[in-house]
Amino acid sequence: MVQLVRRADGRGNHDFPHRGVFEGNDQGALRAWPQSYAPDKGFTETRGAHTDVERPAHPQAAPEKCAVLQRLGLRFCARGPMHDRDPRITTAPPPGSRTTPLRLAETAPYACPDRTVQKSRSNHDRRTCAPLREPGLIATAVICRPVLNARSSGDCTRAAEVRPASDSPYNSRRLLHSGVTMNLCNKQGCQPPGRTWTVASIAAVALALSAPAVLSAESGLAPLVDSQREEAVALAMDLFDYAELGYLETRSTERLAGYLKGAGFSIERGVAGIPTAFVASRGDGGPVIGILAEFDALPGLSQAPVPRRQPLAAGAPGHACGHHLFGAASATAATAIAEWLDGTGTSGTVRVYGTPAEEGGSGKVYLARAGLFDDVDIVLHWHPSDRNIASPESSNGNKSGRFRFRGIAAHAAASPERGRSALDGVEAMNYMTNLMREHMPSEARLHYVITDGGQAPNIVPETAEAYYYVRHPRPGQVIQLFERVVAAAEGAALGTGTRMNYEVMHGNFPLLRNDVVAAVMHGHLERLGGVEYDEAEMEFATTIRKSLFGAQRPLEARNEIEPFEFQQKMGSTDVGDVSWIVPTAGFGTATWVPGTPAHSWQAVAAGGMSIGHKGMMLAARVLAETARDLYTDPELIVRAKAEFEQRRGPDFQYRPLLGNREPPLDYRK
Repeated sequence: MVQLVRRADGRGNHDFPHRGVFEGNDQGALRAWPQSYAPDKGFTETRGAHTDVERPAHPQAAPEKCAVLQRLGLRFCARGPMHDRDPRITTAPPPGSRTTPLRLAETAPYACPDRTVQKSRSNHDRRTCAPLREPGLIATAVICRPVLNARSSGDCTRAAEVRPASDSPYNSRRLLHSGVTMNLCNKQGCQPPGRTWTVASIAAVALALSAPAVLSAESGLAPLVDSQREEAVALAMDLFDYAELGYLETRSTERLAGYLKGAGFSIERGVAGIPTAFVASRGDGGPVIGILAEFDALPGLSQAPVPRRQPLAAGAPGHACGHHLFGAASATAATAIAEWLDGTGTSGTVRVYGTPAEEGGSGKVYLARAGLFDDVDIVLHWHPSDRNIASPESSNGNKSGRFRFRGIAAHAAASPERGRSALDGVEAMNYMTNLMREHMPSEARLHYVITDGGQAPNIVPETAEAYYYVRHPRPGQVIQLFERVVAAAEGAALGTGTRMNYEVMHGNFPLLRNDVVAAVMHGHLERLGGVEYDEAEMEFATTIRKSLFGAQRPLEARNEIEPFEFQQKMGSTDVGDVSWIVPTAGFGTATWVPGTPAHSWQAVAAGGMSIGHKGMMLAARVLAETARDLYTDPELIVRAKAEFEQRRGPDFQYRPLLGNREPPLDYRK
């Protein structure tokens, strides 16, 4: 049993002389007692002050490891299977001590005792731990999952929110949990154990109890983001493992929404008629800042996080656009923002939009069409990249369609005259659209694949299909180009004696730039810096670059920030539609080795290891800091909206390029 004791006068002074000692054995039993410090005597135990402390009975405890967490004024001593794996929280013993430094990290694997164990489809153990309620503190339920793979030692590491009750002076913080039982104590006294915790957890709770009662509105959010790193990486790697395709992201959306619900967000699921879409909200009043979160994977790009081509499962999907990092960083940033809003009493609401099927499914367009962004003041987003960039940008708008031809089947040798080839229709269409290329605007793009070309050469194909994309920076040109492709398909059907129908699959507006918000993002990205590699990451990067084709960016680009200048991108994104409804800005961070193209196995590999995680955490910091500026400086929002109205024009009316079709929930099946 462990007691965590707040200073008697209730103030959060980090320099007070009363400390708590926490000692445990290798079976997880702990004992605690307060300690006093004097310059001439050092730390002196004050026994008897808390009679309900139990001493460990295990006779063969491991060698003691102790540390002083000087910032908090608490001394932690622990026995047992500690893992010195977290370099962020290394602490030093007091001067003259013969004890060794202790890194306050997760303890060894445990089994969430006295909890219900369930088996998920991924064969990972999932254990739901009951909520903890104490005077002055309320901790939400958490999920424990030993991850049995190369990226984890098997620890059960998830987070719980510790937030103040309405009558509590305590500030909100987050903490990790995992291995030892302890009491939470406040000014009203101590209560029986309600949860299992690690020594790192005790440090986090100590921070919650000893911190000032109210955060400063000027406080930076990067430290709050960094405190969630372990949880953010675990979240990202779960999404990496799931690697679900558009509109099929059932486990991914459940994981993201569950994480946010555990952080105190209210969740609205199944929005805009999409089962895997959700909106998570926390806060009160305005302004309302939305943060986009993507999580769909790409087909056929399964890849292990190693610098050589090694699919985890042949032909399976993989996160070649880094959307597992996208979703995890957005959720992590939003949680830090919400904690800051609560802790400072700042008016505002933060929303996370869980947006499925960005890759060809236009998930955000349906949310936009449903009016889910109409009351939002600013929308923030980001994207994994091979560079760090926060310049104002636009993209190509695009529209896609499946063109299906139907002919008449016949024996291709014995009676070809009695058949009409649907494949002939597709090939005639492709021939005519390729002739179009000479007569399109130079900024336009057109590409296609044949998704059905028949089953056997000796059968005149009865059905055939081509899947087309057209792109252009202006929505009007996208519409015109698509109409020309439709005309080519109609002519091909007429000329080959076949019938044709087509289905619009998706349509995205180009991004509408917003320089005001982009400049805020750029400033924070420059201040926070890029991504540094350690020796192992440098070896990974050097090896994987040998597999890249074409010109490569220098490795130094990983820790450089691109100049602030307008970028016209040739790709497309469904963020575009959002940007025509509400002022929107985004940025990229170096989650991939410089020179890595999106939609490649090399992007999957880097996104599944520490290089991707570092870029993800940088993105979460930039998102959080940008949001803080928007909440505290109303003039920024006024200027962003003025620019938005000027660029959009006074007569603009939003009409989705995909029309009134319903979400194609089966487009990846």
